[in-house]
Amino acid sequence: QAEDGIRDFCLSRGLGDVYKRQVQRGLQEAREVCAGLGYSAYNRLGAYIDDNNVHLTWEGDNNVLLQQACKYINDTYMKLLKGTKPRGGSLSFLQPGDKITVQDISVEDVGKLESIRAIMQFRVNVLAHSSTMKLQQNMSKYGNNFDAWNASLQYYFKPLGLAYGDCYCAGEFERVINSTQDPVSYTHLRAHETGRNLVCRLLLEKKK
Repeated sequence: QAEDGIRDFCLSRGLGDVYKRQVQRGLQEAREVCAGLGYSAYNRLGAYIDDNNVHLTWEGDNNVLLQQACKYINDTYMKLLKGTKPRGGSLSFLQPGDKITVQDISVEDVGKLESIRAIMQFRVNVLAHSSTMKLQQNMSKYGNNFDAWNASLQYYFKPLGLAYGDCYCAGEFERVINSTQDPVSYTHLRAHETGRNLVCRLLLEKKK
């Protein structure tokens, strides 16, 4: 139970940074969709964007919190390489670098939630492997954990933490959608849709 608590604590710390970034991207996309009216003060989008900016800044704590999640993912991956599999939780899909696989997904199924989740899990696996390999290379180069970690953080572990957050959110969204009694149509992404467009459409269809 203590191990589960540490896992949930470390990973949830990184999710805060992910959520704040998603809010900022969502607000910006909402403003762009409104075209010229997006600059009007009446829609309050500008004020919301300004208010949310502080949550992305503070004293750099978002990056620190994301590092905690990355550190736990790295520790879990290192244990996996030594033969200890993740015990449940949101990292149970991790695979060693030489065994990373992704299920065959047809063109017709690529927009389904389970397919999107599988692709996101594949991405986390690839980033976990490349980040760990880079950290080991930097350990040999710098000879100490501090410099090796800092040299690996920006272009390796930070994308890993953000990819994990996106993957977790996709899994939770899939769980909520599948728990509804009424079936929801999501046969494929429409030509103009981004991931956030898909989420909004599914939520609207759920309310019909």
